[in-house]
Amino acid sequence: MFFFLCLAGGLVISYLGTAVLVLALHFIAQVRPVTRIVSAVTGLFLAGLGYLPFVFVSWSSGGPDSGPPVERFGTYLLRNWCDPILGVFLGSGLVAAFLYDTLARRQARRDKPADPGTNATI
Repeated sequence: MFFFLCLAGGLVISYLGTAVLVLALHFIAQVRPVTRIVSAVTGLFLAGLGYLPFVFVSWSSGGPDSGPPVERFGTYLLRNWCDPILGVFLGSGLVAAFLYDTLARRQARRDKPADPGTNATI
């Protein structure tokens, strides 16, 4: 039962993250064309934002005897820069952005109307 509970929580977080990515790319597309690099940077940025609550909870409970923290949050964040969990978050954001970009471009090519001038017979 615990497995299914964790699976459900992970799926909710994953779907919400994908929805935020799609909305962010939609609003970015209103300002400028969305390229693969823009998609990748957006995915990395949103994944970094998703990492911040987890590291904040870790920082706030990391004081001596589970008391208040003794160092500033920025110092703690820089000290944990090489944490593998950050790599998992950033890698997941990058993969999600590339997959969404690839699938959206494939769908756009499929839905593109045919140019009537190219198939005209004389």
